[in-house]
Amino acid sequence: MSLAKHLNKKYEVHIITKKSDSVYPKLGNIIVHYIEGFGSGNINVLKALPKLKETIDMINPSVVHFHCFMSLFLYSSIIEESKYKVIVTVHSTPNGKDKLFSWFDGLENQKSFISIMYNKLKCDVTLFGSQYYMDEYVKHVPDMKRVSKCYVNPYYSDIKSIPVLYRDKKKNGGKVRILFPSRIVKRKGIEETLELLKLLPDNYVLDLPAMPQMEYQEYNNVILKKIDEMGLNDRVFYPSTKVIGKEMYEYYKKADITFIPSYFEGFGIVAVEALATSSLVFSTCTGGLKEIIEDGINGIRISLDDLSSVRDKILDVMNDKKLKHKLLVNGKKILKNKYSKKRHMDLIDEIYRDLVGE
Repeated sequence: MSLAKHLNKKYEVHIITKKSDSVYPKLGNIIVHYIEGFGSGNINVLKALPKLKETIDMINPSVVHFHCFMSLFLYSSIIEESKYKVIVTVHSTPNGKDKLFSWFDGLENQKSFISIMYNKLKCDVTLFGSQYYMDEYVKHVPDMKRVSKCYVNPYYSDIKSIPVLYRDKKKNGGKVRILFPSRIVKRKGIEETLELLKLLPDNYVLDLPAMPQMEYQEYNNVILKKIDEMGLNDRVFYPSTKVIGKEMYEYYKKADITFIPSYFEGFGIVAVEALATSSLVFSTCTGGLKEIIEDGINGIRISLDDLSSVRDKILDVMNDKKLKHKLLVNGKKILKNKYSKKRHMDLIDEIYRDLVGE
């Protein structure tokens, strides 16, 4: 949405999205087209395709920008090759082993799917949110780079920045608050996080804002049982209702530590949000996270193979005021230089100007 608003300063912007009960808020003169059956998940091809083609041809766009491979796939089945300039932003997270995206099984099938699309479409530009994204996709599907200009354009966060000095003065009533900002799924390292909490002193507590998300309820129940069995009920906190994006600010604001123990991660926007809010970041060195967090510079890298070592690192950092201050100050510098909204949008502007011939 931020991208649409930014582009709308200079271009006429249309958004095509699925028809549902939710409706976008007022967006000025951005035009929103709702299409029944269109989306990245349960696509009703018979309903979506005719309306999608009609809408695109009615708009007659200079550039079509996709944020999902399945939307690109639908487009490729109804619009003739090279009719419009095409950009796709790659969001689906590869796991570095056997998955590029999640819509169907089998790495070879996924590679063939993307290769066929790219050879048919001659996609003009592909945007990747991290170098890891680009490396993984191009390694498996060289056609992406052969027929498309590929750019790494790191994401940013609109979350409000908190100064380092605020962190120096903040008190949590003697508690050290650890924020686990990710979804409650196994690959995000939630089970190891609970094991770590058990190793830490009793004044260390854990916030799980994503716990109420109903789409993960079965696994959430497993985690709730584990919390109870480990005797951590008094040290783990979660809300009673789902937390929406803008409410996460309050969790970052309270957090002394943001803990990101993902098994794999395409980018890791929560690390950027933690840097913005002056929360100390402890993260695994995987995927896009290793591009954001530099060990001992703006955060601490950890390994889930030795949780006792992770505990020791946390205690050492929390007892070292100079190191804490260094990590937080460097976090702000890296945020400004690599993960700012201006930097992100400047590259988008450059790409659009090139595509429309300005």
